[in-house]
Amino acid sequence: MKLKWTHILFMFIPYFLYGQEGNVVSFNKDLETLDSLIDLNDKKNVNQIIERLNHPNLQLTSKQKATLLSRKGGLFTLRNQLDSARIAFNESKKFFIENQDTINEDYAYILDSYGWLEMGVNKFSAALSYFKRSQSIREKLYGKDHPEYAKSLHQLAYNYEYSGKFERAMELYLQSLELIRKTKGKNHYRYGRTLGRLASTCGKMGNLDLAEKYFIEAIEIIKNSLGREHTVYASFLNNLAVNYLKQCKLEKCEAYWLESLAIRKILYGGHSRRLSVIHNNLGRFYEFTGNYLEAERHLLMSVEIDNYYNKGRTVSSASLAQLYIKVGMYERADTILTDAIKNIEKDVPERSGLIRTLGDLKV
Repeated sequence: MKLKWTHILFMFIPYFLYGQEGNVVSFNKDLETLDSLIDLNDKKNVNQIIERLNHPNLQLTSKQKATLLSRKGGLFTLRNQLDSARIAFNESKKFFIENQDTINEDYAYILDSYGWLEMGVNKFSAALSYFKRSQSIREKLYGKDHPEYAKSLHQLAYNYEYSGKFERAMELYLQSLELIRKTKGKNHYRYGRTLGRLASTCGKMGNLDLAEKYFIEAIEIIKNSLGREHTVYASFLNNLAVNYLKQCKLEKCEAYWLESLAIRKILYGGHSRRLSVIHNNLGRFYEFTGNYLEAERHLLMSVEIDNYYNKGRTVSSASLAQLYIKVGMYERADTILTDAIKNIEKDVPERSGLIRTLGDLKV
């Protein structure tokens, strides 16, 4: 990851800068750095800054403590400690409401955070409500020509993309891109990230050639701004490979998936929940191209990771079962499907699909 020298500098500001006149200025600088690092998923450096700002010698104001607590919630979210994140956001929100101080970036940040928590459990309508409220605050604070307003546009577009409203998502992604271009430039990582989401939306709408063009451009921007060993870069490599598979450009898929897998292993270790999707995609690719041994190896890894981290995620189990059915290993397919059905909650939609597949197999 490439950080500006100012980001590094303010990670090590001496404690004596806090206390009187320097308190607000120094805290705001640290907060700016903290928000950038949270945005970049840099858990290690986020934790270091939060620990330093929590030092009793700094004598933070009540508002600064509430602000810092909201960013601690952001750190919990990065760590997937969602219950702790919600508690932190609730406590921070309580302060701003009690003090009738809700037209500020900190309160908008809390609303954003609630929105992302709702997105994580596919409650798109609830998430949209939070994102619209934070957008309204930013419009009052900055107007419509500010990078923080572009952030709100991106979040709304992301919500519309995942709720299937692709045309509206494209419209907002394009508005966000233009605003980022004006305020940050086309080489900024936010431009690359938003362009990648636009590419994803194009792919979902069936415009695979345009999606390919945008993915390639986005990957180059992310590589130059954040470096290769970053989660956004790895994600876009995976997405481009999926796009190539849909385009039947099979000769291009494997290399991008393998690079994405290698990067995620460096970032998260060899048995992280974030590797499951790549193993599953590689498994389906190898099945499609007739390399059944490699397909089984990757799908088994995906199932193992999901069984450990993602109880209720059935994609990998379904993929492995389909492979075994294809090669005539029906007893193994039966075992995989039966175990998956036992491990999934009754109200999860994917469960009925597994039951149908198992029923077809037994027939």
